[in-house]
Amino acid sequence: MNSITTTFTQGGNTQSMSTNCSYLGTIQCDIADGMAFIVSNWEGDDSWLRKDRCSGGCPGGSVETISNITVQTGTVKPSSCGGGPPGPYDPSKYQFGNGCAHATDGQCGTEGCPSTDHCKWSWPWGESYDGPNADCRCDIATQ
Repeated sequence: MNSITTTFTQGGNTQSMSTNCSYLGTIQCDIADGMAFIVSNWEGDDSWLRKDRCSGGCPGGSVETISNITVQTGTVKPSSCGGGPPGPYDPSKYQFGNGCAHATDGQCGTEGCPSTDHCKWSWPWGESYDGPNADCRCDIATQ
């Protein structure tokens, strides 16, 4: 995923906003799992939104209220996000390096790693040891 479109509709009016960002692929599962929807205005001229509530700067900061909003999301979940509970942990999907300090470091604790001897720094095959998916993992399957 490298683009996203948000469309607002009210009555017969429609406004769409799109963006193309390479980082969207890293959050596609978060979006598919219901990431929060936020509306904000950062230090821009929002007089078009405030209308005649105040002129110039609004003392104490202006407050806009959005009400009666409904969020409709797509129904397609990217295949890379899975669709059900995760399968059993498979250490063969990772390369392992040095040991971690504790048997509960990183993902070792959730994997039920039996000892510090088996909790090691790891990263998925084909990725870097210092990449975003690197973490402490158990080098044996325990469940």
